[in-house]
Amino acid sequence: MKVFLLVATLATVTSFASSWIYSSTTCEHNTANLKCRNGKFIWVYLARYGRTQDDTCPNSGLHDTNCGSLHDSLMEVRLACHGHQACAIRASNDVFGDPCHGTNKYLSVHYLCLRRPPAIYVRRACEGHNIEMECPTDYVINVHYANYGRTAFHPCIHPARSDVSCHASTSTSVVQSTCEGETSCVVPATNSAFGDPCVGTYKYLTVYYVCTV
Repeated sequence: MKVFLLVATLATVTSFASSWIYSSTTCEHNTANLKCRNGKFIWVYLARYGRTQDDTCPNSGLHDTNCGSLHDSLMEVRLACHGHQACAIRASNDVFGDPCHGTNKYLSVHYLCLRRPPAIYVRRACEGHNIEMECPTDYVINVHYANYGRTAFHPCIHPARSDVSCHASTSTSVVQSTCEGETSCVVPATNSAFGDPCVGTYKYLTVYYVCTV
């Protein structure tokens, strides 16, 4: 096992079933940097923002060691990193929400580096911004699902986010019309593109897609 300590980030590499598992632990308010080499792609299989141990990222604050949602954390890290060759994601409440108020937290990520793109990519853009999708050479985009609206409180932090049951019914078809079969595309997360499914709520666009031959 090799261990590297850089800017409050602990990265380890271990061998498992003839594959390399990369692990990164990043203290709150710092940035996790994940990277694959030799043209390989990041596949995130486990992530947690919170705290499960006292001795990791020690701090004088309260230590709730049963803190963090695996599902929510995994989604956020996959949005930032899945299918990329390198990525950066900040370990902060602005990104993940605050799973345990008053406790100093950290982000733990476990990932593989694959020779081929992962089975599915996830992308998100806050309202007024663009989603950029791309596939490696010889692959094209196949959109599985998209939603323009809001289904959770903490993504895309904004004062106007009370409606978390917001879906634009045409989301998938709009993204498919622009991106299906393309090697890359850009889709704006705007009311002009999707309509306004929840007036007065700050929305975001989430897209799930695969790269096929």
